[in-house]
Amino acid sequence: MKKGVKLLTISAAIALFSVATGKIATSVVDASTSEESKQEAKTDEKASIRLAKAGYVFRLNQDATISLKAHQAAHLPKAEVEKLVNDQVLFKVDQVSSLRNGVQVHIVDQTGQAKGWVNIVSDLSNVNAQKRALKS
Repeated sequence: MKKGVKLLTISAAIALFSVATGKIATSVVDASTSEESKQEAKTDEKASIRLAKAGYVFRLNQDATISLKAHQAAHLPKAEVEKLVNDQVLFKVDQVSSLRNGVQVHIVDQTGQAKGWVNIVSDLSNVNAQKRALKS
């Protein structure tokens, strides 16, 4: 009987230990995710000024998505974005924003009607990049 009580005690201790460590791990993960969600985007003023001085020299890539707000999922309809791509509308960057590992820029067309946030790496291209005379 003593052997059975010892095994029962050990198994209860193991179960209690695993539940306690699971609770601690869950609370640590919850704290880190809530801390990340509270983190706000940072605006890079120097980069914003430098890209704004470049003027209307940016075009949207074929698979671009334009967000209505920085670092959020609300997008313009795909048909509107495709129209801007097909019309080869030129854009100007007026603000650069970074959050965690992503960088987005706010773009505005020459009429001021089409504007939004795009990923600078995957959604924009500089028209001067294709000119042979400007390449070194």
